[in-house]
Amino acid sequence: MAAIAANAVVALVILGWLASAAARDPKPIEILHMPHAAIGPADIGFHVRIHPEPDDRQLSILLCDVDLPCTLEQHERLSQRDIEGELAPPLWTPAPWVHVDAGDYLVVAGIGPRGRFRARASERLVIR
Repeated sequence: MAAIAANAVVALVILGWLASAAARDPKPIEILHMPHAAIGPADIGFHVRIHPEPDDRQLSILLCDVDLPCTLEQHERLSQRDIEGELAPPLWTPAPWVHVDAGDYLVVAGIGPRGRFRARASERLVIR
């Protein structure tokens, strides 16, 4: 019984340390609540959480074919929002992408000055 209690204490200490580290060093941008697989044509919804910096002016999320470059100039779908640096709300829910055809995709979210990303996050999406 004492061994179980000791293991539980160690686990709680490790979880507390991990949570503390995450709170001190948040990711600049994250894609949340996005499906990673769907049956097409699919409607794809998601949220984007940001930790903006003063020079950030644009938030972008792109849907790209995994076999092609993924840029602001080359993509399948694009949602963008202008922001005002640190005054930007921390959570963005863009309109869902509707009727996305079958394929292997990369969803890329980026934040930074207009026209370029200071930070980016990506998630894989497979639609069959």
